[in-house]
Amino acid sequence: HITLPPGQELTLTTDAISITGIMVNKTGQEAMPVRIPNKDHLHIPAIRETQEIFISYTKQIGDCDPDNRISPDGIVLTTMWHPVPDQNMLFRLTATVPDGFRAIAESDILTNTGKDNRHAFSFSQPVQSIHFAAGPYIIKTLKIRPELTVSTWFFKEDAALSPDYLK
Repeated sequence: HITLPPGQELTLTTDAISITGIMVNKTGQEAMPVRIPNKDHLHIPAIRETQEIFISYTKQIGDCDPDNRISPDGIVLTTMWHPVPDQNMLFRLTATVPDGFRAIAESDILTNTGKDNRHAFSFSQPVQSIHFAAGPYIIKTLKIRPELTVSTWFFKEDAALSPDYLK
């Protein structure tokens, strides 16, 4: 879901994903489906109204992808796993992960809703792309001062490293 202000255009790189649907809702109008492009990008021209763009897509993560991995041991998504804008944007991400997994992304606050293994992230700084990782992490924290806590996220076999990293 992308909200595009009046007068602003947007181009999304989509060559590494498969778009399954696009809807555009212009202020005061009913949402309209958009033809799925067969190119490696999606261009949304500027108009005078706010536009809400809804994009559904899939991405096949294979063994030959060095930057992205989904396995029973963990999830790492670092490159071209979502439509990539041609400009910095604010992102919000919600993910449901397998039992026993904890998730992390570049977020100001790490949120685990506790329901259905859902994790929510909101980003206060505009960026072009976001990363996501999840796994059966052992998380240890150290409160440095009010409103500043650091944490380590290690797999079980490396959890003994946590105290030294927290120091």
